[in-house]
Amino acid sequence: DHDHDHDESQVQMIQAQLVSEQAKRAAWDAENARRRHNYLPFCVELLRGMAESGKLPELTKAANDRVALHRQIAMAKRMAQK
Repeated sequence: DHDHDHDESQVQMIQAQLVSEQAKRAAWDAENARRRHNYLPFCVELLRGMAESGKLPELTKAANDRVALHRQIAMAKRMAQK
């Protein structure tokens, strides 16, 4: 009876590990599919659409302003550490 309970608990533990491994593999498969996908055509169409709508210069300036601000903050932190 004790051996049977022990065997059953081992079976349950191994089944739980198997389910966990299967979930992990499914996540890896999805991640690998995203890595292999060619996003370039989407990006080109997105940029083309923004350019045609006239929003690209405004968005580019906003992005450049954010980058400049982050650089200033990083520089200030480095100077404060010295």
